[in-house]
Amino acid sequence: MTNHKQIHKSLLIATFGLVLSAQAEIFTYTDGNLILGFQATSGTGSEKNVFLGLGKATTFRGNGNQGVLGNIGGTLAATYGSDWYDRTDLRFGVIANLSENPASGFDGRGPVEGDPSRTFYLSAPAGAPGTGVLYPPNTFASSSLGTAGGNLAGLEKVLMPSDDGTGWNFTSADPLAQGLQKETDGAAVLQQLLAQHTTAWSNGWTRWNPTPGASFGIFTGGIQQSFGKGGSATYVDIQRLISTNTGAVPTGVVGGGTYVTTISISPTGQITATMVTSGNAPFDTFVNSFPQLVNSPNAADRTAAGDFDMDSKTNVNEFAFGGSPVSGSDNGQQQIRSVDANADTLRDLTLTVEVRSGATFTPSGNKLTATVDGITYTIEGSLDLVTFESQVSEVTPTLGTGTPKTGYVFKTFRLNAGNGLTGKGFIRAGAQLN
Repeated sequence: MTNHKQIHKSLLIATFGLVLSAQAEIFTYTDGNLILGFQATSGTGSEKNVFLGLGKATTFRGNGNQGVLGNIGGTLAATYGSDWYDRTDLRFGVIANLSENPASGFDGRGPVEGDPSRTFYLSAPAGAPGTGVLYPPNTFASSSLGTAGGNLAGLEKVLMPSDDGTGWNFTSADPLAQGLQKETDGAAVLQQLLAQHTTAWSNGWTRWNPTPGASFGIFTGGIQQSFGKGGSATYVDIQRLISTNTGAVPTGVVGGGTYVTTISISPTGQITATMVTSGNAPFDTFVNSFPQLVNSPNAADRTAAGDFDMDSKTNVNEFAFGGSPVSGSDNGQQQIRSVDANADTLRDLTLTVEVRSGATFTPSGNKLTATVDGITYTIEGSLDLVTFESQVSEVTPTLGTGTPKTGYVFKTFRLNAGNGLTGKGFIRAGAQLN
């Protein structure tokens, strides 16, 4: 009996020790990494900030299509409630800076991985990827970016373990006070009301992102996006703001922001980085709606010429004609018929295709063209498959059968010279991204 009790007791101690070890893992942050921060301006969790590192900012500069970066849903639910995605008073933003020092002169710093000192990466709210408002040229003096960098440095110290000599000096005998605790999903929570965090709170996210107000002292209008918008994701665009002076930009004044990537957060807490590559919002929204493309390590799979499913149909073709870029068997509905399309009792060669809603076709020589959602359609006819200059016309009402996909309509076209179907005749539909 005694041995049994001793063994049982030792097992309890071992288990307890494992729990303490798991709880004591400390959140770590590397200077220059993108900081994703959250704050609630009222209600549940308003005394807490949540942070997650998204990786080196410079890695997004050349390839914004990083795909899934993590999932923070567990910490957000625990901190701000299960309804966090529906809360209009919950906000998030992203920021990074390698150095607040000037690029030259006293205490100057040289470029790091192609980024001059005082280069910032920061977010702008966006309703869809690539639609956020970027800062225009001549907005901030270089000295102002230095001020913002100094303010950000205070937050960065909060995120760094104190035992590395650079982090915040949490004053407590509690081992967890040597840095912020790392949650199971990789996030960290700063708590205003926790004794060892109260001083650090004054340098935290809420401190530097007043609502309303200028983020980090200079970014007027703020860098944050609010939730409560519904939909499959909530977006911020990341822009790169450089402190060097180029061209006609006056000395001491920085250039404007340039688009880097879009960070999206889904209702489940999944964080994804995607890059608008075409400058065409409808097409990019279409591409970004397919997780297989978003998560593909091959950036070419997300371009206009991409062909992820290897069905010889480009992404532009799939977008234009209602196909799926991730399914070789779904290229949209294309229906070829020989029917009397102009009420003269003679059969005609007709082609019915799915096109984007709102497409209106007009003659362009013997061809028909239409432009909608950044796509230009061209309908062409031929009698020999060599020269496509045989006249075509639109047939109304459409001869399409079945139901087009959401956002698409059927359009039917006939080869005029094919009336009666004598000899050879061909008709084709093409599309290109503007």
